[in-house]
Amino acid sequence: MRPNDDSRDDIQLRGLLREWQAPETPRALEQRVLGSLPSQALPSQPWWRVLFSGYIRIPMYVAYVLAILLTLGAWKVAVQPPAPCVAAQTVAPATVAKACDRSGPDVC
Repeated sequence: MRPNDDSRDDIQLRGLLREWQAPETPRALEQRVLGSLPSQALPSQPWWRVLFSGYIRIPMYVAYVLAILLTLGAWKVAVQPPAPCVAAQTVAPATVAKACDRSGPDVC
């Protein structure tokens, strides 16, 4: 058999596929398939309860990135520089303002 004989086989197979027809499906099959579905296939709970008891499937790398971002955000909020003593500079004159034990720019 030569390698070029495949084209002749393809033509014969295409002709057979054009003639072939799928067999009819029995009507009882649909009833058996639909009858085997659980009765709870449709959600019976109100939509707002799904917000509390539902879940969303996400890939693990997305969960890791979210966890890192939340950790960094919480750390950024927790570690804030001290606020400058603006009230002592704007309200009280320099001679009346008390000395501050903090040092740095914009700090009393």
